[in-house]
Order: sequence, then C-alpha cells, then structure tokens
Amino acid sequence: MPLSAPYTIRPFKPSDARPLAEIQVNSYQVAYAGLLPEDYLAGFNLDEQEQDWLDWLAGHPQDLLQVAVHPPAELIGYALARPQADWPGYASELLALHICPGWQGRGIGRSLVRACAAQLQAQGCTSLMVWVLSGNQRARYFYEKLGGKLLGERSVSFYDEPGGFQISESAYGWERVADLV
Repeated sequence: MPLSAPYTIRPFKPSDARPLAEIQVNSYQVAYAGLLPEDYLAGFNLDEQEQDWLDWLAGHPQDLLQVAVHPPAELIGYALARPQADWPGYASELLALHICPGWQGRGIGRSLVRACAAQLQAQGCTSLMVWVLSGNQRARYFYEKLGGKLLGERSVSFYDEPGGFQISESAYGWERVADLV
C-alpha cells in the first residue's frame, strides 16, 4: 500500500462499533505488549468491546469520536476526546488515539488529533491534554512532535483486574488547542 494511500476523517457512526473494537483490541495488544500484563491484554473480547463503544457514547454524549476511513469503508484509526480534562488548568482531554499498525506513520494520528482539536475549539475549549503510558516511547515521541509539553506523571492502580497491577502515566498538554488545528 502506498504511503500516500487516501483516507478521510469523519465522526463515528454506530455501524463503526465492530471495526472500532477490532482496532482497539489489536492496537492494545500490539502497542501495550510488555507495558501491560499479558493476561490483561488477552482478556479483551471483540463482542464486549463493540458493546462498550455503543454504551460509552450513549452514556457520554459530550465525547467526540472521530474515525479515519480508507475508501470505500475500512476503518483504520480513531480518536476519542472530551471537552473537560483530568489536569488542572486544561479545558479538554484526548482520551484515546489508536491507528491500525499497518497504517501508522502516515499522518493519520495527526489528522485525527487535528479533527478533535478543531471540534473542541469550536466548543470553546482553549487547551488540550492527554495521558499516555510512561513506557510507551513511540506515543510519547508522537505527542512531543505535535508540540505537547510534559506536565507530570501519575500512578494508576488496576487492582480490580485479575492479578491487579499498577501503571505509570505521563501527561502532555497544549496550552493552545488552536496550535493543533
């Protein structure tokens, strides 16, 4: 597939739930291998993730979910954002960004972040932040390349999961969401 293969960015539709779940499960298992416990990653189920996406959006109508589509209808990535943030002084948060492994490095992630940033800006959000696994160097480099500034770190416990575990996350932020549009 050529590096410049066409794609479009558009809002999520309920019919996207299954392919979105496939991207999520595959991306988690590839990107987080060695960063999250194997049994946790192996526990993702496509049927459950598909329903989780439908339930999530029904329960969080303020969230923005953009998908990248390769014609005619193949989903190749997604970004989820919210017009509120989990870091003091920041107005919005990028909650998730995942691109199919074969499509990474083609500008799709940047396009998805840009689409979310434009929507957030239209809603009056002036800043944006994101949490990333501290050990995920590829993601950290991506956000740094987009101009994100390291804000700090936190430890998150997953003791309600089988085998319980903790992770370290790093926060990146853009004081001006307009810089991403």
